[in-house]
Amino acid sequence: MNESQSIKLASDFFNALYGKINNGFLSLWTSENKETKWYEVKEIETAAFDSTMLAKEYNVYIGVGLRKERLGKYERGRNTDILYLPGVWVEIDIKGGKHAAKNLPNEQEAKVILDTFPLEPSIMINSGGGWHCYWLFDEAVRILTENDRESADRMLKRFQSVFIRLAKEKGLHIDNTSDLARVLRVPGTYNRKEQPKLVSTLKMSDHRYSLMELRNAIEELEIKNPSNNNHGIKDRKPQLPDAKVKPIIEGCNFIQSYLDNKESATYSEWMAALSIGAYCESYEKICHEWSVGHPSYTESETNRKITEIRSKMKPRTCSSINEEFGVCNGCKYSNIINSPIAIGMKNNIADAHSSNTMVPLPYFIAGNKLFKTVTRKVKGVEVEEEVIVSRMAPKIIKEFSNIERNSVHYEITWMNRGQEKHEIVPASTLSTRKELLTLADKGFSVNDINYKDLINYFDKYLSFNGLEHCHMVERLGRIKNNFIHPLESCGVEIVPNDIGERQLLEGFEIKGTPETWKNEVLDRIKAYPKVLFIVLASFASVILHDLEVSPFIIDLSGPTSQGKSTSLQVARSVWGSESLINEWNATRVSIERKAGFLNSFPLFMDDTRKADERILQSVIYMFSGGRSKGRGSLKGSQREATWNNILISTGEVSLADYAAKAGGAAARIISIVDQPFVKVDHQFFSDIYKAMNENHGAIGVEFIKYWREKRNIFIREFYKFKELYMKKSKDNEVLTRLSLYYASVHFTGSVLNKGFNFDIDLNTLVCLFDEIAKENHALDKPKEILEQMLYELDSTRNDIYYDNLPNDIKAVYHHNTICLMPSFLKKFLSMKKK
Repeated sequence: MNESQSIKLASDFFNALYGKINNGFLSLWTSENKETKWYEVKEIETAAFDSTMLAKEYNVYIGVGLRKERLGKYERGRNTDILYLPGVWVEIDIKGGKHAAKNLPNEQEAKVILDTFPLEPSIMINSGGGWHCYWLFDEAVRILTENDRESADRMLKRFQSVFIRLAKEKGLHIDNTSDLARVLRVPGTYNRKEQPKLVSTLKMSDHRYSLMELRNAIEELEIKNPSNNNHGIKDRKPQLPDAKVKPIIEGCNFIQSYLDNKESATYSEWMAALSIGAYCESYEKICHEWSVGHPSYTESETNRKITEIRSKMKPRTCSSINEEFGVCNGCKYSNIINSPIAIGMKNNIADAHSSNTMVPLPYFIAGNKLFKTVTRKVKGVEVEEEVIVSRMAPKIIKEFSNIERNSVHYEITWMNRGQEKHEIVPASTLSTRKELLTLADKGFSVNDINYKDLINYFDKYLSFNGLEHCHMVERLGRIKNNFIHPLESCGVEIVPNDIGERQLLEGFEIKGTPETWKNEVLDRIKAYPKVLFIVLASFASVILHDLEVSPFIIDLSGPTSQGKSTSLQVARSVWGSESLINEWNATRVSIERKAGFLNSFPLFMDDTRKADERILQSVIYMFSGGRSKGRGSLKGSQREATWNNILISTGEVSLADYAAKAGGAAARIISIVDQPFVKVDHQFFSDIYKAMNENHGAIGVEFIKYWREKRNIFIREFYKFKELYMKKSKDNEVLTRLSLYYASVHFTGSVLNKGFNFDIDLNTLVCLFDEIAKENHALDKPKEILEQMLYELDSTRNDIYYDNLPNDIKAVYHHNTICLMPSFLKKFLSMKKK
């Protein structure tokens, strides 16, 4: 086979697996040197070519699941690194090759095992030692959360266990290759375990399968060995009241189908039905009636199953029943209840259906109020009474999984004076007194009297109602493999932790278009390099993570009424309204929480005069470190906030001057001094503010989209800018560090020129770097200290000993030389040390 044919085999294979996926990273691994080459999924043809070239020397493997990000040269990735799974697979080693296992099937036996499975493979690869068989999904499974990963892992293990069991029944062996990060051979390459054998394609079909089709096929084979079925039932007795059976029979499609066909029903269907019947009133009678006629029925066996279910199992859920038997289409309770048992536990099914909820007994809703039914004895007679629980009837309508960490939130809603209120709260809020009572501040009717009933109500509500499942984050910017912008969050809900963060969130808004912002705002300021630099930094903030640049600070300082605040306003117009501007009149904790919430987006801080000077030095170090202060908790330590963005500050006095005693501060701050605007009048400022009010936010959204699309093309160019400014720093330690920050801003300007035709004169930025280096005395700390010492000596000449002996000797003048006293020198050197 020639090279072009080999490349085509690999290309066809990669396109079949990944052709419909837009993001993620494909990996080629070579076993001899343990090296991995990484490709964006759009680079399929490059990967196909490289696999053929590598095959001339190495065994070449593909990581079947696409990885979230490009990992290291010697990393293959783990299960936690998988972003997309294109299908499921099984690897069948054939007798005769070089294999560790001895009881392997021959080709005929392997074909019998494959043919036993109801669905044909989409792809079959001859690996040179066996078969790699793939069943591809009609839509690749995306893995964002821990729950997604666990679900995919269970599916793959369950799938392969069918083939492993089929082989075992015949005394044969099939390897378990059910790890999500599995690597398998690439067609068009060679198996080099012995004499090189071509890895070829035996079958390439258009067969694609839904998860439901695969699960149904698995079930067909699993029911032949019911002891292997595991539906995740926990070994604990559920506390459930017995339900009424008639509404269940009338309302559940599965129970109706089972009762109509129980003589031919499978063992799994029988057990699923009994898991419902065992929690109905007169359950023993019901379970026997439902079992008579089933092939597995005997009175003793059914009694044993009833005892087992009621002591150890819960009623089967609607989702698990539908996944296995596919009989729930058209069910009027779809997405309303969690289990068929809930139909028999609702006192008013008509009301429940009309309101799209199932209210669990003993609670009910009337007139938008929550009641419960209690039983009291009056003169020896039991009497039911209706007692109000809350003057507002809450409902839980959505469940949110946090994609950044393993936590769950719920969205609850209630009516208050004719208005529908919504709140997204942590799951703990609905289960603990202290947190539930915080909802009183949001207008919900909860107090020290009814909180126990509400907690019980919420718990049962979750058991009986299916919820829409969504994803959420608590902050913005780069989160794992996602980039979250408030106006383009791709279906991910943003849930701020507090009101201050919500205010920042509301600042992200769009007025005008990218083109009008360019014409009305950018074109007015791009002739002023200092303002332009700050505006470009506003863009650069969101790509620091990709450029592998740490957080840093840009500080614009100078006399009052010279346009500093206006410059800051222009920079914020990239992302939204003036609500994004914060004042330095804040605590350190407030600043670190805002930085953590914005994460990748720039933090705008105005007017250092309002700051507490005592915290400025620590804020500089804290922000540039990208991590909040570590704090303890009752159980250990609190979660630390992190960020990777740019802080843009203004003030009459430079931040570097406030932190003058800290020698390392200068390497964390790009200081821009003096007037940002030169020779402009009041009309200019009036026009620019009007333009910003009418045009903001749109250009930022478009920049993120453009960067996401072109990132891999542009990112190589960044190194040219790094080299440029490294050379200009001339081995100055502080300038060398600042050069990386400056390069990121200059590079961003280059990207904007190419993507949006900004027509920025980037040479002005190079000149600005030289100007900043010249004006910033803090860049040369020894020189700065020497100037300070000479200044003090000049202002206190009486303390210099040359004719008369002073009381406090700071220096001695002798033979036209000033000799500094050790105590005086120590004073300044200690400042440097601090």
